[in-house]
Amino acid sequence: MIEQQPRTNIVYESPPPTGLLELVPKRLAIAAGVKVFGGGLTPEGTQALAIGLGKILRREPINPGDDIYPVYQDAIAFQIEGEENIPRSGATLFIGNHDTHPLLASMVQFIEGARIVNNARVDVQDSVMRESRIIMQRGIRTKVKLLGLSLGTHTVPFSEAFYFMGANSLNFVIVDRPKHDEAEQVVNKQHMPKGLAEEIVAGQALFIYPQGKKGSGLNMPDKSGFIAKMRKFDVNVVGVLFERGEPGDPFRIAFGKPTHIQDLLVNEAGEPNLNHFAQQHLAPLQSANRRFRITT
Repeated sequence: MIEQQPRTNIVYESPPPTGLLELVPKRLAIAAGVKVFGGGLTPEGTQALAIGLGKILRREPINPGDDIYPVYQDAIAFQIEGEENIPRSGATLFIGNHDTHPLLASMVQFIEGARIVNNARVDVQDSVMRESRIIMQRGIRTKVKLLGLSLGTHTVPFSEAFYFMGANSLNFVIVDRPKHDEAEQVVNKQHMPKGLAEEIVAGQALFIYPQGKKGSGLNMPDKSGFIAKMRKFDVNVVGVLFERGEPGDPFRIAFGKPTHIQDLLVNEAGEPNLNHFAQQHLAPLQSANRRFRITT
């Protein structure tokens, strides 16, 4: 295996085991990855996915533009608006919704957003600092059904290992999956990695997505606390709206005008009011003929 220099100073406290995946022959692991992640791709996209998975398995750095964009460019159409609102440099938090979509688009809507931001951050000289970071959950969860009855969910085999290695290759961030209460709000800490705040303050860009459901409190302890910590520093905040259209329509990504983090409405603990942010910075970006979805 090729050893690569770490792209960040972040140390993950409890990474998922990848040893078992590393025992699987590379060709078999790539074939499994293409099976899980490759639905709906063109033959060219499937080939690009296999090449990218090979780089991930070898722990080689990849980026959304050169390595991931060729995977989905012929399979999913995107409509991008508000690129002029993306800061050309500096510490920036992109806070947005995440719309439901089939697996492929659910993943690449975020990667496409990062690709657009990376291209816009033209005043950042350091190639790693220019790359936006995205918070990813550990693995893919899928529903288990028997005779039409739901038996809960389980993690797709090897998906945690793929996600962890993919996050390292892409310079993304791994956190635990959220747990929800009866009101479907996040109640657990997702273990945001130590050192992330320092990297953002140093000039990095990070995408954060609310994960509450059904539009109530949009509570997410770790992420809200992280944003509150950022209020001590000079950080721009940009709302980004992801909108799914009707079948055949392009997936729309719209960036709003930046605001300073100290201008966000917060509670007594200094944590951001995400519902207020969504209504002030995301709702105005929605299309007239599309339903506004803050969360999945």
